[in-house]
Amino acid sequence: MEDYDAIYKVVIVGDPGTGKSSLINRFVDDQYSEEYLATIGVDFKIKTIDLGCKRIKLQIWDTAGQERFRSIVSSYYRRMNAALVVFDVNNGETFHNVSHWMSELKLKGSQLSTSKLPTATPPTPLTAPSVTFSTPASVTFGTGAAEPEYILIGAKSDLDRIVSQDDISDMEKRHNMKYFTCSAKKGTGIEPIFTYLAETLYAKIGKVQLHAQSRTIPTTPNQSLRSRFCC
Repeated sequence: MEDYDAIYKVVIVGDPGTGKSSLINRFVDDQYSEEYLATIGVDFKIKTIDLGCKRIKLQIWDTAGQERFRSIVSSYYRRMNAALVVFDVNNGETFHNVSHWMSELKLKGSQLSTSKLPTATPPTPLTAPSVTFSTPASVTFGTGAAEPEYILIGAKSDLDRIVSQDDISDMEKRHNMKYFTCSAKKGTGIEPIFTYLAETLYAKIGKVQLHAQSRTIPTTPNQSLRSRFCC
């Protein structure tokens, strides 16, 4: 028997070093590390949120920001229900690249939206040992629109912000995004992001069922393959 009322696929994107993994680790495991370890390919985590009488399960796909992984991680945009686009409030370049990430999400997500998930292991350079686990093969949408929800996140709010609020507001309007700011280091501002996301997706889409198939990819649930592969 299912222990949730709805399940949604969420991808998180952004430039390297913006704090994507730290944000997810704080949300899912309530952990934070000062050490920077680049995500290799894709990391996968799950967390269930209680919304009163509803239990919403989020599948969160933390993607690598490095250019050499783009062709691999873009395949995980398919059938996403939401995307979190992260920038560093202390780094203007990461903010300006938000538009690039939005273009990637809309282009690749649209191209792949009607395709079946790949059943083969992604190509090298991912040389880490592979493991097999279940990932969504198809999605059955409930009532409501299927257009993904896009959220803009200004990470590292514990640092001095150099990106202006006017620029952030313009970005929100340009891409029809909801803006949040947070600090994984201090653990502030993170819960509201995912509570809003779960509430919005349930109201917008309704119940989504992810039918799983077994496939092999070079990452494990709740664990990134990092360490010696970092650069």
